[in-house]
Amino acid sequence: MTTFTIATLGCKVNQYDSQLIRESLLSLGCRESGRANPHPDICIVNTCGVTQASEAKSRRAAQRACREHPHAVVIVTGCCAELSAAAFAAIPGVRHVLGNDMKRRIYQIIGGAREGGAHSICGFSQHTRAFLKIQDGCDSRCSYCIVPLARGRSRSRARSEIIDEATALVSSGHVEIVLCGIHLGGYGKDRGEPRALVQLIRDCMGINGLARIRLSSIEPECVGEELVELVASGGALCPHLHIPLQSGDDRMLRAMNRGYHSAGYRRLIQGIRARIPDASITTDIMVGFPGEDDEAIHNTVAMVKHAAFSRAHIFSYSPRPGTAAWKLGDPVLPEIKDRRRALVGAAADEMAAEYRKRFIGRNVEVLVQGRCKTDARLAYGLTREYLRVYLDGEGVQKGQICRAHIEGALNDGVKGRVVHGFSKTLREAEGSR
Repeated sequence: MTTFTIATLGCKVNQYDSQLIRESLLSLGCRESGRANPHPDICIVNTCGVTQASEAKSRRAAQRACREHPHAVVIVTGCCAELSAAAFAAIPGVRHVLGNDMKRRIYQIIGGAREGGAHSICGFSQHTRAFLKIQDGCDSRCSYCIVPLARGRSRSRARSEIIDEATALVSSGHVEIVLCGIHLGGYGKDRGEPRALVQLIRDCMGINGLARIRLSSIEPECVGEELVELVASGGALCPHLHIPLQSGDDRMLRAMNRGYHSAGYRRLIQGIRARIPDASITTDIMVGFPGEDDEAIHNTVAMVKHAAFSRAHIFSYSPRPGTAAWKLGDPVLPEIKDRRRALVGAAADEMAAEYRKRFIGRNVEVLVQGRCKTDARLAYGLTREYLRVYLDGEGVQKGQICRAHIEGALNDGVKGRVVHGFSKTLREAEGSR
């Protein structure tokens, strides 16, 4: 029996793509290699190329696969296979380099077939939450972003196909589905359907057994009143929105070609807070973009404090060939980037800590995700607001939804105790929601 491994780097869309590859290979009768069989016949590396660091990490993953499994067929796919195909093909031991649109060929290469393989997924390996790709590609042209070159123009999947896939995922035991895309808010716009995302969410809310729907990253201009009202309705759509900021400075936003300004972002956050006071708003922030100065960082810190993000991913600008910003070079010194990243991070950590504290003394709903590696007595899970909760692990099973009383705040989450026992398992989700 042919065995395989898949190493996945990068975003939720990439993780979805890996699951699609996995199910295609399983349909051929292949078996995913584990500890019992540590010498796979095929090693697939699904790469990420969004930054220099992610491309370097992807290269190391491919080199490690070749080094540790010299007799395996090593296949490199994903965004680096689009952006740096020659460099990855030159790695000794790499047999195939297949771009994102060629991922389906993995099934053909291994199975010897011209067609076939999975066109949708019915499970999500080792995860309590399932990622469901509804859209791929991006038509925006942020000056720093290489993703449109790697993923192409925005393309939306058919609504009926998504609903069928979501239904299958619930049937296989997943009560939380994360709708994801490269430009999630662009769903349907390539077909002239500006309300398609909201309509799709409403359709998903009607799936029996689906307790939670979560959105992955969505751009500020795509968060309209109708979507906010849907979050506020208290239904399956989680009160958590990941809305990238990138910078709180208007000069930087123009240079980044972000398409919005700081005042508009403030109004958006204020509107969400007014309608959903406890909404969890998470974000991405870039430091070190060419031309950034101390005033720009000051404005970004001020925005972080105003928005009171519950979590922020802060990263340094990485010049990528083929982007509009490439010609600007990389003038901000690494040590300055590090200092600014720490400054913004300190403000973000302060706001996140304040957000966690407001849940002390409350009861929350937790989807249990597993046991802590450092302390098997503790289980951990996520609330609807995307807070990590640590619980006494006695009697706790992965995949259960329970109610927990929050007793204190921690550096990376909150501590709670189970109340009223466990309400549901993965297969017994709140279908009546």
